[in-house]
Amino acid sequence: MSYDLRDHTADVAVEATADTPSALFAAVADGLTAASAESVPAAGERFEFAVEAEGREALLFDYLDRLIYERDVRLVLPADH
Repeated sequence: MSYDLRDHTADVAVEATADTPSALFAAVADGLTAASAESVPAAGERFEFAVEAEGREALLFDYLDRLIYERDVRLVLPADH
């Protein structure tokens, strides 16, 4: 599982690879976290959430949307996906 941050007209893009869909989602989320902060704290509060969607692409979109919501509204930095 790995990710790279790439320049994009919208700001930054995350390119990720992994062996399974769940690992791919985690890699993309790690990239989002890296794009959101220069460093990630070692520990913090853990929380869970669930998302549902009709397809894999929609599920990834909804998952990332929820992470951005948590970051922007609850003022937390989702990490350790």
